[in-house]
Amino acid sequence: MTAAASIERDGGRLVLARYLEPLASYLADDTLTEIVVNRPGEIFVEGPNGWTRHEVAALTHTYLSHLATAAASHTRQDIGPEYPVVSTSLIGEERCQIVVPPAVPAGTISLTIRKPSTLTMNLDALDQVKLFDEVRSASDELDAGEHRLLALKETGQWREFLELAVRNRRNILISGATGSGKTTLSKALIAAIPAQERLLTIEDTAELVIPHQNCVRLLYAKDGQGVAKIGPRELLESSLRMRPDRILLQELRDGTAFFYLRNVNSGHPGSITTVHADSARLAFEQMTLLVKESAEGRTSIATISVRFCYISSTWSSRCRSAMAAIAFRKSTMTPFASATTPVKAARGTALVLFAGAVFLLVASNVLLLGLRLHDGGFHWSEIATGWPRYGADPRFDRWLTLSTLAGLVVVFGLLGAILRQRPLPLHGKARFASEREIKAAGLRSNDGLLLGRKDGKMLCFGGSEHVLLYAPTRAGKGVGYVIPNLLNWPGSVVALDVKKENWDRSAGFRAEHGQEVHLFDPLDESGRTARYNPLGYVRNDPADLYDDLQRIAVMLFPAESRGDPFWFEAARSSFVAIGGYVAETPGLPLTIGEILRQLSATQDLKTHFDKTIADRKAGPSPLSRHCITALNDFLAASENTLNSVRKTVTARLGLWLNPRIDAATSSNDFDLRQLRQTPMSIYLGVTPDNLDRMAPLLNLFFQQVVDLNTREPPEQNPKLNRKVLLLLDEFPALGNVNVLAKSVAFVAGYGIRLLTVIQSPAQLRCHLRDRGSAQLHDQPRR
Repeated sequence: MTAAASIERDGGRLVLARYLEPLASYLADDTLTEIVVNRPGEIFVEGPNGWTRHEVAALTHTYLSHLATAAASHTRQDIGPEYPVVSTSLIGEERCQIVVPPAVPAGTISLTIRKPSTLTMNLDALDQVKLFDEVRSASDELDAGEHRLLALKETGQWREFLELAVRNRRNILISGATGSGKTTLSKALIAAIPAQERLLTIEDTAELVIPHQNCVRLLYAKDGQGVAKIGPRELLESSLRMRPDRILLQELRDGTAFFYLRNVNSGHPGSITTVHADSARLAFEQMTLLVKESAEGRTSIATISVRFCYISSTWSSRCRSAMAAIAFRKSTMTPFASATTPVKAARGTALVLFAGAVFLLVASNVLLLGLRLHDGGFHWSEIATGWPRYGADPRFDRWLTLSTLAGLVVVFGLLGAILRQRPLPLHGKARFASEREIKAAGLRSNDGLLLGRKDGKMLCFGGSEHVLLYAPTRAGKGVGYVIPNLLNWPGSVVALDVKKENWDRSAGFRAEHGQEVHLFDPLDESGRTARYNPLGYVRNDPADLYDDLQRIAVMLFPAESRGDPFWFEAARSSFVAIGGYVAETPGLPLTIGEILRQLSATQDLKTHFDKTIADRKAGPSPLSRHCITALNDFLAASENTLNSVRKTVTARLGLWLNPRIDAATSSNDFDLRQLRQTPMSIYLGVTPDNLDRMAPLLNLFFQQVVDLNTREPPEQNPKLNRKVLLLLDEFPALGNVNVLAKSVAFVAGYGIRLLTVIQSPAQLRCHLRDRGSAQLHDQPRR
């Protein structure tokens, strides 16, 4: 080892030792086996009496970030947004698993430290502590807990059954369609898990409600869209090194099922997850198919066997989650075998027996006819047993051959007729659905989205699924579908109204029926528009203020695939800094227009704000520490860089140079947070010729609609009892609004439905990224 490498190593050890000081007493305690940090300011340790919680004020988020970096560097690894999961070791050879955002929620960092065991015992010592007293032979027999579960199942005591299944750490798989209440039921089951257990969740959206203190949320970007290229498989592998009592997977999808089952069988029972399947019985077949989607599942010769409790969930007409079926059984699957292999084997066996019987019948009777010995009856065995009786006949050999050929010709002819694919009818077999099929599809609901009319009655699609309608121009989408739904939908509505036809034909009707009705058309020449201020939703508390500004900055300055990411990050930082200054300055309106004015007020921003900070510090209303830090970070760049960053911001916010836009976004005439509480109709009446330049504002509007209404699920707040319809007529006119494409997977759980109207699926591919168009196209019922 070179001197430089030695110095680097020793220096790294010293830095790591320095950051481990708040944990030193716990690392030195030989009675502890695990030390975990789930969030800043607290730790959990596991000892002889289980998990205990301790507050450690020194472990701030910044401190933990430095500790994570030092621990990763100790084994020459990187950690950050692109590599958020690291397995490393500490100075005392303790194993350490580190997870940072975006694989955990922003503002948190997860550390799991496993101390090496110093205990060494031989077999005699283990016998003396009575380790073997409770050992029993391995068996497939049901244990006492499983017998109790079966008894509860037989008597229909479902609540007690589920509670016992959770507490006895049975694996639970909830099946159902989108919006059928799977997540609602899983939240209730999670709440029944004993409070002292350590839980790990794996989700693409932080949707599960976890009341347990000792919990880590592991997050991944669906379809690999995030900066960190990690998915549920990588997080499942990481979770095994994080000392979980239970691993809760939000949804079982694709080949991840193979690794999930492997985890469940590796000493981590008690999992709760969901899968898309129509019944508890089909859930097992769906799980088998998902296992086969992975390369390991297709090629594995091992048999996976695990006892599952299957629950099929549906959504009743009263908008309550209902369990359609519960099954409890031991599931055994061979990943490379089809779920229908037994059925196919039985059919094959029957076919072989049939072919053999036909051959014997034909061949035996042809043989007797050729020998002129047939008595008019049916014979089965002469082809096999005729040699002793007829072998002396000189004609026997010839007719034995002919009868055998005859039998084979008939058998293969019949097999060909049976196995031959029947041709499809020339014009297909399509037909209109019967009334029974219509009701089974949920199209006779009392409330929902109108799809059409049959036999004089409306086809109304209830539930919570989204709807995608595409039809060519002038096909009547507006008058035949959009307007009827605006006149029928009882909840709140946010409608994209490019031509303002929907406003003219439905706003008055909705107002007469108790709705607050607003038209947001900021470029209307007559000034007839409601006002919408995106910064009006920024909270006043300093911590919340800068968190909300950062959210809006990400929306306004999205990272693009091309170009240096520095400029986007710098633009966001400058927006947050100036926005914080405006918010903390009495007399200045907190609007995007005012932020633009502050950025354009002077060429020498550094001198201007240095003087402002000093003047405010000496005056009665000094700027907060957060504001000064943000301003200093923005102003620390060189003059050329500072001017380039300012130009990046002002170019993106150039729309607010328009006085009409500035006025229309100066205040709020409606509150997007009230959409799920108050009956409200908001129309976005932007004309087609203004769509391109209005894109930043419209994108921000829809992102805030989703963001502000997916912070609290209705199960936690009974006031959020009103459903919201996002009616996106001529949706492609908005341009690239990927937030809506990403939101289709989870907004249904918050009472939001999307009704998207386009002219063809090709429009989605033109205006959204490939994954975004696939998500928006595949999620709805069409």
